[in-house]
Formats: sequence, structure tokens, C-alpha cells
Amino acid sequence: MTINKIPNSNSNMPKLYQASIGLGIVTHLPELPTRRESKNDTFFDISTTYAIKPPPSLTTQKTNYTCNYHTTSVTEQEPHLAPPSFADRIRYIVQANKKSAVAPTPQLEKLDGHLFEKIIPLPSPSQPDFFQHIIPPVEDQPSLVIPIISLSPNFSPNKTNIIPSLLEVPMLGDIEDQEVGSVSREFKLPSPNEDNLIGRNIWKFRLQKLLGIGAFSKVYLAENIEHGEKVAIKMINKDRMIENLRVKTSIEREVGLLKFLSHDHIVQLEATMETENYLCIVLEYVQGEELFDFVQRMHIDIHREGSNVNIDERLMKRLALELVQVVTWLHDHNIVHRDLKLENILVYYSHQDEPHLKLTDFGLARVFDPENPTLTTRCGSEEYAAPEIVQSLGYDGRLTDTWSFGIILYALLVGYLPFSYNPNRGEKLSHLFHRIVLAQVKWPKSDNISTEAKDVVNSILVRQPEKRIRLHQLSVMAWFNM
Repeated sequence: MTINKIPNSNSNMPKLYQASIGLGIVTHLPELPTRRESKNDTFFDISTTYAIKPPPSLTTQKTNYTCNYHTTSVTEQEPHLAPPSFADRIRYIVQANKKSAVAPTPQLEKLDGHLFEKIIPLPSPSQPDFFQHIIPPVEDQPSLVIPIISLSPNFSPNKTNIIPSLLEVPMLGDIEDQEVGSVSREFKLPSPNEDNLIGRNIWKFRLQKLLGIGAFSKVYLAENIEHGEKVAIKMINKDRMIENLRVKTSIEREVGLLKFLSHDHIVQLEATMETENYLCIVLEYVQGEELFDFVQRMHIDIHREGSNVNIDERLMKRLALELVQVVTWLHDHNIVHRDLKLENILVYYSHQDEPHLKLTDFGLARVFDPENPTLTTRCGSEEYAAPEIVQSLGYDGRLTDTWSFGIILYALLVGYLPFSYNPNRGEKLSHLFHRIVLAQVKWPKSDNISTEAKDVVNSILVRQPEKRIRLHQLSVMAWFNM
């Protein structure tokens, strides 16, 4: 699940917002009234973008959205009616569902004179380690403590890196594989800031700062009250995921996978909690920045200094090898990530100020069967999607991860993404998909990128997956041995 980062007001960098969709793509999409300015827009302003008419099968369709107050066309709105806010739309949907649904009688639990509704907890690490932990509000400071309904406090003993098979834990696969129809695209909309949680306590953590906002969640920086350790807490609004089975499944699968994984280049899962309004995932806090920001800042500095300044290919090579290492490790453990992109890779710095990578956001990751690795669920982020996903073909998740790595490596070397579309020219998302299917990689005319580095990218971004180089074969290529 993708999170919009809160921009730093003290930074001189432009305030850019992320628009990559991390929960599924389809080719027949409704057009939004206006395209939101996104982080990836900075990658789109390139001279190599060419206008091309997409095939009829990739043409998008216009759709009308109906609300219970008025109908708004995607392409035109009535000027005398103010459009409803996102909070209004959510409120009306929740109220309508409450009125129409036949809800079962809630089961209540009583503790110390307080009644609490029993809610199904997040997946626990194991039954012995899981327990119901209800914390009533502190009498003298009731507003500072958020009561906990359930808690899975410690995942460390379960991080054996032994991943159960799909026969043992079916939830680690795709429920969409058994469903009829396409995965619907989830438009990126900001969460309303209806709650002020800064300064409040959840279990042993005090929320200190809002780090990011997503369509269904918020990410906070928090401090462990007992020993001062920093963590990141992803808080998913339960009301907004009630009607979205795909989001619920994504969250359960992410927790179900991360509770087993221990790797230096993977953001670690620490605990899960549940409150009345939120599902909370406690993650390792990585003090640094997204790889997107790292790439943008690096290339801005290069262009500021002059066009004759070369990219540091040794640094790019080292970062690329770190990413190859962790993704290959996942594949060796029968896990595919399926949402590799610059925004899902975090950069942190060692004591020698050397940048290193950590992989995060496993909401689309899943276990695959090595005897039958073909998957059918179409998911990922649009600009990083492989041709076989765009074409609705069965795919090997290891090879689509490899394609996404090639997109990332191109961006590291050049400073923007290789495949794009420009709405200002009347282009649509189908133009992007058509260019991905063509897989024609174009390099800047005036660049100082080595031929060996280009060979690596060109060997990855190959249209036919069976002709695409495998990750474990990259280490023998000339660029990685220079």
C-alpha cells in the first residue's frame, strides 16, 4: 500500500506527491477529472516521449460516478454545485452501508467496568504468543491513551525465514486468482485529517509525528516509552476497508509474510495492534529517505553542476546489487514482491555516510508455488508493470520483479522513468501501457552513461519474459565486473 510522504517545509526540494497505484491495474479505466500532480510527473518531462495511438483494446472509457446527492460527470461538473469532499463521500458511503446492511449483534467483552466490542485481530505470530490485551483509558488522562482491543506484541521468535506453503497458509496467496473478473484500480485519494493523534499513547508507544498519508492509512513516527526506540506505525482506518476485501487481504498477507522474514535489507515487522478505529502495524523505523527522493536530488545536483558531470556508476552499481541481493533472496524463499518501485525502497546511511537500501511495502507480495509459478492477478504500479501484466497474460512473478528492477535501474542512471504518458498532450494511460508492450527503451541523446550499464537495462527490459535475463545472471555481466 502506497503512502504519500509529508513534504519537509524546510527543504529546498520541490513539493512532489506520489501517484503510483500499488493495489492493482486494469486497462479499461475511468478518466479522472484532472490528473493530480505526482512524484512521477518529474520523470515524465523528457524529450523522448513520443505520441502514439494506442490499440483499440487499450482505449480507456469515460464513466459517470453516482452519489446520493447528485451525479457528477468525469469530464464536466455543474458549476453551481460544489463537488463533495472525499470525507463527505466516505461519510455517505459508511452511512448508507450502515442503513442497508443487516449487521449482527456485536459481541461485547467487559473488563473493569468497561464494555469493549470484540473485533477480529490482525494475524498473530503464533497462538501461544497472541493474547487479547484490553487497556481501558487512564482515569486522570483519558484523552492521552488510545485503548487497545488486541495485541500481537513480539514477532522476533517467529522470524525463522521458513515460509509456509500455500497449502499450509492459503492467505499468503491471491484470493483474486479464484475470482471472476479484473482487479479494479484504486485511485489515489488523500485521507482526511479527521483525527489528531500526535502526543497520544498506544500501548508502549507515543505518537510523535505524521510521516505520511495514504488512501486508507496514516504512518506515524512513534517512540517506545520504555527505552526510547523509534518505530513507524502504519494505522489503517477500519471503516474505509470494510467494503474493500482486496485491501483487507493485502494487509493480512503483508503481516502474514513479514512475521517470518528477517533480512538486513527488509524493513522489519515489530508488532501489530488494534484499536476501535484502526489496525496498527508497528514497523522498523528507517531514518533516511525514499530512493525516489535520493535519485531526484542526485540528478538535480548533476544537472546543476553541468551536463559534463557523469553519474557515479560505482554507487549505482552497489545500490543495484543490494536490491538484486534482497529480491533474489525473496525469490529463493518462494516470495515475489510485485510492487518494486523507487517509492518502496528506503535509503539509510551507515556510519561512513554510505547509502544503503531497505525494501518495504509487502502489501502485494505473495508466496508462489515453484512447481507451478504462473500467476494471474494483475497488480503492481503502472509505470513499473511488465508487458505480460499489461496484456493480461499469466506471468511468473520473479520475471515481473526483474522487469521492475530494470525500470528502477534505468531511473538510477538517467533520472526519470523509461515509459511515460503526458495528459497535457491528450495522452491517456493506455498510451503508457502500449509503450510498455512495445518495450522500446530510449536513452538520452546527451548522456555519459556507459555502454555496459545500458546493456544491463536492455537485457532486462525485454518484451518476451522467456528472453528476459534472470536476476541471478546479472552478476556475470560486464558492468558488474568493471
